Amino acid sequence: MEDIQMMTDNAAGQLASYRRTIDNLDSALLYILAERFRCTEQVGHLKAKQRCRRSIRSESDTNWID
Repeated sequence: MEDIQMMTDNAAGQLASYRRTIDNLDSALLYILAERFRCTEQVGHLKAKQRCRRSIRSESDTNWID
């Protein structure tokens, strides 16, 4: 019975550790998404200011800038 309790306590500790890791990853993802939003917002402001109507190809990237 004591062995089962030790395994249960160990599993609870591991789960708590995994949950902390997941929470940290969630926080990092939210931060990155917020930064991306701020950047795309700035692109929109710049395009509005410059009255850009067409997409521009980035020199350092294979992505289109819209």
